[in-house]
Amino acid sequence: MSALGLLSFSDLMCGISRNAPMLYFFRGLAGVAGGGITSLTMMIVSDIVTLEDRGKYQGILGSCIGIGNSIGPVLAAVFADKTSAGWRGLFYLLAPTAAACGIMHFILLPSTVPKEDFKANLKKIDYWGVITASIALIMLLIPISGGGAYFVWDSPMVITMLTIGGIFAIAFVYVEWRVSSLPMIPC
Repeated sequence: MSALGLLSFSDLMCGISRNAPMLYFFRGLAGVAGGGITSLTMMIVSDIVTLEDRGKYQGILGSCIGIGNSIGPVLAAVFADKTSAGWRGLFYLLAPTAAACGIMHFILLPSTVPKEDFKANLKKIDYWGVITASIALIMLLIPISGGGAYFVWDSPMVITMLTIGGIFAIAFVYVEWRVSSLPMIPC
């Protein structure tokens, strides 16, 4: 539910973004939410499906994700190009769709909230790992995906983003190795 909420909010903010850094920030948050949805879906399948059937259902989910990742960008480009709403309209369409999925989930699926203390569960989250990994990935992927095509490789922006991304990638490894008691990715 929280990943769907974050996805809906991030997509809405992408649609109303006023400059490139704002769009990059909220698109990064949308990526975190989408990754959370994918990971949580696989975890749910692991919890509710027998060991014998797990591979089959995770394969079905994986193929759906792969098909969506290959067809989605093409449909988004056609939508942005052929409609008067443009790329902003795509985010305005995605935000209520994610919200509707969250509402349907809340209404239709049974709640199995763990009996543990909420504050104890919050302490299990590797906040420093999430922060350092997110900054590293965003700062590295933007110039890598746009370098040469949208940005000049030796521009101050690309060099700065790659430098900051590299520093935070090293910081992420250090946090996971030495700082976090429950790391996202144990070394």
